[in-house]
Amino acid sequence: MWQAQRPRIIGAVIAAALITVTASGCGLLGQQDAAPVITSYVTGIEVLGDAAENQELVNQPLGAGEPDGPVAQVTETTTVVNGGSVQETITSEQEFTVVRLALEELVVPTAGPEGEPAPAPTSTGAPARGYHEIKLRQPSTTVDVVVTVAQALPGQTFLLYFAVADAAGKQGPLATQTVQALDVGTGVVQVSVSWNVDSDVDLHVVDPNGEEIYFGHPESASGGSLDLDSNPDCEIDGKRNENITWKDTAPLGTYTVRVSLYDACGVSPSKFVVTVRVAGQPSRTYTGTLEGEGDAGGEGAGIEVATFEVTTTATDAPA
Repeated sequence: MWQAQRPRIIGAVIAAALITVTASGCGLLGQQDAAPVITSYVTGIEVLGDAAENQELVNQPLGAGEPDGPVAQVTETTTVVNGGSVQETITSEQEFTVVRLALEELVVPTAGPEGEPAPAPTSTGAPARGYHEIKLRQPSTTVDVVVTVAQALPGQTFLLYFAVADAAGKQGPLATQTVQALDVGTGVVQVSVSWNVDSDVDLHVVDPNGEEIYFGHPESASGGSLDLDSNPDCEIDGKRNENITWKDTAPLGTYTVRVSLYDACGVSPSKFVVTVRVAGQPSRTYTGTLEGEGDAGGEGAGIEVATFEVTTTATDAPA
């Protein structure tokens, strides 16, 4: 069983604001500052279910919040591929009407003596200046948010800071989430999928020539390649992402994206988000849920999530 939500063009409104900040070198509030750090990492953020009334990028530090404000709760860690997306559920025992998202680049310590493990990146305990703010249409105690990240990330490990505020404007304490970005291929076409539990989800892309790329056929004659296959046969690796890309050129025509639940691995349901990037086009995301024990499918398995067109021979990857 599966359920899907409508596709979304990610970054159309947000990207316009980011371009303005980058081009002018000014903060959104008139400050003569560099662009916020978060704009180098996050290219899109959206609350699902048409729950958002509006959103903006605020070029100020995100405060620590009040202890008696609504407390945001999120998973402590997650993974995402560069150029991909991750879906996060934000909950609170108190109703909230505003969601805020900030980011901190983690400092990588100087390497230790030869033969010793590399030191772990360290946090200052506070996000960098600049955060996304989303106002909801009505109070809620839970929302699902899709965060899309850049194809060229400045760092592979970073912290996301989530906060929520009530109708009176009172923000509660910050909730932190450690994000590990998995380095994958990008190119003129990039299709990725992420999911939220330790199941075996498979990504399939059929190119305009009818050739299907998936775990059983990881490379196509047209140049497509599956370069990340996670949790195969329930050998859990903690990555929960798969990625297919055409690096330099991609054939013109229609592509079909399918997602398959190969094996539930004893957990259900599996919420997924597919990200489609094509050079010269806005990125798009598609969300849904897979349920059941799995189909153990190969070629032709899964449900159709999206189709997209490549109409030019552009050889530069999208931003």
